[in-house]
Amino acid sequence: MRKLLLFGLVILVFLAGCISITYYHKVNGDGSSTLEQQIDLTGYISAMKGFGGAAGSGSGQPDPSQQLALLCASVQAQLKEGVECKVENNVWTLKKSFKAEDGFYTFESKDNKQILTVNKLPADLYMKAGADSGGALGGGLGGGPAQDLDFSDKVKNKQTADQMSQNKAFQINMTYVVEMPGTVTKATAGSYEAKKDGNKAIFNLVEVLADSAPLVVESEAGSNMMLIIGAVVVIVIVLALLWFFLSRKPQAPAAPPPV
Repeated sequence: MRKLLLFGLVILVFLAGCISITYYHKVNGDGSSTLEQQIDLTGYISAMKGFGGAAGSGSGQPDPSQQLALLCASVQAQLKEGVECKVENNVWTLKKSFKAEDGFYTFESKDNKQILTVNKLPADLYMKAGADSGGALGGGLGGGPAQDLDFSDKVKNKQTADQMSQNKAFQINMTYVVEMPGTVTKATAGSYEAKKDGNKAIFNLVEVLADSAPLVVESEAGSNMMLIIGAVVVIVIVLALLWFFLSRKPQAPAAPPPV
């Protein structure tokens, strides 16, 4: 039943004509991070309702929303320890905490500057090794073996990008959002430049694959110098006011002249 649900999910999302996958990578100052994979299943819901309507109301087809509610329970045995799974507003989210030592990204921090380099998206980010990839959608679509998405594999990535651009009837949207500890000053993948928005960088992974290079995001934390200067100014003002009021302290009246 579980495999049937996952396989049906993949097929129906494909039939819906669009897949939207978004990765949210929030990086902390010490290099630790959380990575969310969000898959918009609105196309799946529409396709399911379309099939249900074609079959007729008495066909006994289960409600698509009820099926999605069972999705996390269906894949629970395949999830790695520490992975959070939820389905909300037709969006399936997998979330897990990582460290730079986990190997798919590196993080450097020096002199208020941070550099994040994402080299790949491993197939086993959330799923155990050997688990069915059909439900992951971010790995091997269509139920085949999941494969790493190596941003430096120019041959494979160019083939994938060409296939995506040639098949206009089927659209895949893949976005990678990085949230850095400081304000993003540079965000590139080879010649590709990501959109910068404060402490966030937004990559279109379909375009990144065409150039095929690691995601590199540089940020700069706000300096504490202005806070220090502000504190010094306040102290100086307080001392000046104190001196002013003390200098205006009334003096004792002079003694009357002797009679």
